Order: sequence, then structure tokens, then C-alpha cells
Amino acid sequence: MLNMSLLQIIGICYLVIGIGLLINTKYYKKMIKDFSESKSVLFLSGFLSLIAGYFIVTNYNYWAWDWSVIVTLVGWGALIKGVILLIMPKMMIKISKYFTDHNGLMVFEGVIATILGTLITYVSFFM
Repeated sequence: MLNMSLLQIIGICYLVIGIGLLINTKYYKKMIKDFSESKSVLFLSGFLSLIAGYFIVTNYNYWAWDWSVIVTLVGWGALIKGVILLIMPKMMIKISKYFTDHNGLMVFEGVIATILGTLITYVSFFM
């Protein structure tokens, strides 16, 4: 049951952030730029991603051919992101800069996040 709750949270977050990226692209570009310029925010983000990823991976590491695998993938993604942010923050800054310098990538990311969020939210609440 908690696995489905995590799937619902992930779906809602992807959906809301995806729509936000599409509607407020300039705001998100500035936010990402500000984020990548703050060493303490990068550290805190890496630390929290590492903890969240660890929690998900150690408790919900299910590799199945159904929607629950999304929780596992998000957990591993968070864990890897946390490790990279803490060990190689400059690499993450370069990646962030690349995305913000290319407006089409931000819009593409918003479209993908909105589609995934819609699908995950629908499946987790109604199936």
C-alpha cells in the first residue's frame, strides 16, 4: 500500500513540476541558475536526495513489469543524483547550465514530465 502512495506522490510531483516548467520556463531557468550558484543549496539537495534515494531503494527495490518499478527507478535516480551532487557538484552545475542555456530542452523536459506525471497519477489513483 505504501508503494502505491509513493507512486501517487511521484506522479503528482512530476505532473505539477512539468506544468510549471511549461508555464513558467523563465522562472524555472532563473531558479535552476540560482540553485546551481549556491554551494549550501547544492549540498543540502545532494544530502536529501541521497537520504530519500537510500530509503526508497532499501525499502521498495522491486523490479517487476508493472507500474511499481517507477518507485524503484525514482529511488535509484535520487540516490545517484545525491551521490553526484555530493561528490561532483561542478558536473551537476554544468548539466544544469546546459539545460538552462537550451530553451527547447526545458520545454521538452516539461512535456515529458507532464506526460509521465499524468500517466503515473492516473495509474496510481484509478487502476
